[in-house]
Amino acid sequence: MGEVKFSCPQCQQRLSCDEMYGGQQIQCPACATLVEVPPPLNPPAAKLSINRPQTAVSPTAKPIPEQRRPVPPRRSLLPKIALSMLPVIGLGVIIILAVRGFKSSTTSSSAVPTAESNSNSPALAADHHETSKTEVSPELQKVEQAVISQVRAVQAATQRRNTATQNRDLLHQTYKGKNLPQAQYSAVMQRYKAADDEIANSEAALTVAKNNFEAAFLRYQQLGGKTDYRSQIQ
Repeated sequence: MGEVKFSCPQCQQRLSCDEMYGGQQIQCPACATLVEVPPPLNPPAAKLSINRPQTAVSPTAKPIPEQRRPVPPRRSLLPKIALSMLPVIGLGVIIILAVRGFKSSTTSSSAVPTAESNSNSPALAADHHETSKTEVSPELQKVEQAVISQVRAVQAATQRRNTATQNRDLLHQTYKGKNLPQAQYSAVMQRYKAADDEIANSEAALTVAKNNFEAAFLRYQQLGGKTDYRSQIQ
């Protein structure tokens, strides 16, 4: 039985299969597009393969290019939308925190006694210093809690991304080079697509978490925070 070689019109992937598929439509393993095989001479029945062999193609298997993972034809627009909104969200957080800090500093300034009062009442100046410290501390503590929360969010997003990558690699190792019936082949392709989508979504979530952390950590440093939380998300 002869072999037919042709290219996918959608992604230009080089394909080959038995002549028995001539005149039929098959699914491109790279982009999932339905491609019509050139007319055959004697079409028999066959199975599909997830690996391209180096020798002649078996009359009962359909080869799939080796070391090429299926690429989803479409991806969700949500990660792109989330990324485009990050600068706006980060700027809004910084503005809110800056306004709160300004109000706090204004309150402290209005409570400072005049130079004449300080010279006449040293004890009053000392009392005011202690009052100012108690007014700043709650704000710093609040921002620090926000930073800690963002550190945990980044760590969780990183774990999600790593798990998605491991699952995709395990799937490839499991089915690489195996001949599968049509029904099982379609199910495996769906699992490949789901694994790639999860990797893309987890990477987008990780980017959002890192940007939120940077905005909160910047405000924490402006208020005098000294702990290096950035080292916890490296």
